[in-house]
Amino acid sequence: MAELQSRRLDKFHYKDYVAKAVQLLNAAERAYESLEWDACAITAVHSAVSASDALCTLKLGQRSAGQNHQNAVRLFKTIDAQDKAIVENAGRLARLLAEKNASAYEEKPVQRKEAEYLLTEAKKFLSFVESRLPERPA
Repeated sequence: MAELQSRRLDKFHYKDYVAKAVQLLNAAERAYESLEWDACAITAVHSAVSASDALCTLKLGQRSAGQNHQNAVRLFKTIDAQDKAIVENAGRLARLLAEKNASAYEEKPVQRKEAEYLLTEAKKFLSFVESRLPERPA
């Protein structure tokens, strides 16, 4: 198995990543309300990436730095591979990341149902991450 590509950083930076995740999720919700399905999908996925970076930074002192999305999922699982909720949410992150290429780079526009699914999953993922933080950053 390939080595995990990650970037080390001070754990207090988790607050920066969770703030980004919240902002991006808010933007995804506004895009959804404006019927902008592509923007909703892309920002929802990016919210999940920032949320993952937040928890990995807090728990591991590092975040994913690889271009391969599986790298981020594998790193997230290393937080605690025995924790069923971590494993479940690693799967959620994997599903969100699998949709990233389609929503961001393919010519086919995202449909309402896809945007709604990604927004819902990103909300669940961020909610889980926030439940594992010592405090919710302002």
